[in-house]
Amino acid sequence: MNRKKAAHDRKMFVSAGLGHTATVLSSGEILTWGLARQYQLGLDRITEKERRSGKTEADLGPPEDRHAPDPVPTLKASGDHITTVSCGSSHTIVVTRAGAGFTWGSGALGRVGEGNDADVGIPGQIEFKREGIARVCCGPGDCAVVSEAGEVLTW
Repeated sequence: MNRKKAAHDRKMFVSAGLGHTATVLSSGEILTWGLARQYQLGLDRITEKERRSGKTEADLGPPEDRHAPDPVPTLKASGDHITTVSCGSSHTIVVTRAGAGFTWGSGALGRVGEGNDADVGIPGQIEFKREGIARVCCGPGDCAVVSEAGEVLTW
C-alpha cells in the first residue's frame, strides 16, 4: 500500500483496543496496527490457490506487531466496502456497506462469534440470520451488534 496515499485518504472511523487500533478510510479500506499476539490485526491471508493446496490457518506463522497502519488483506482482496469498525481488547469486528459483519482476533470467551474459543487470524464473516448489521461495538471480552431492524444481539 502506498502510505502517502493512505495518509491523504479521509479517515471515516477509528477505534482503539487494548493494544491495537483500526481505521476505516473513505475508500472502504480498513487499516490496522499495534499488538498482534492474539491475531487482532487480521493481517494473515491464505489465497484460494493455497487453500486448494491444503494450507490452513494452522500453517501460518506467529503474528507480528505492526508499528504503522497496514491494510487487512483478506477484506481488501474481497472488495468489501467497510463502513465501521470496533476494537475490543484483543479482537476486532467490522461491518460492510452490504450489512455483513467480519470478526477476527482472540476467540477466548467466544469473542469472535465462531461458537468456540479458537483464535482467528483471518477475518471471517459472522453467521447472522437476521437482517444486515447496522452498528457494532466491542467490549473487553464481548461484541454487540444492532441489526438494520433495530435488534440488539450480544456474544
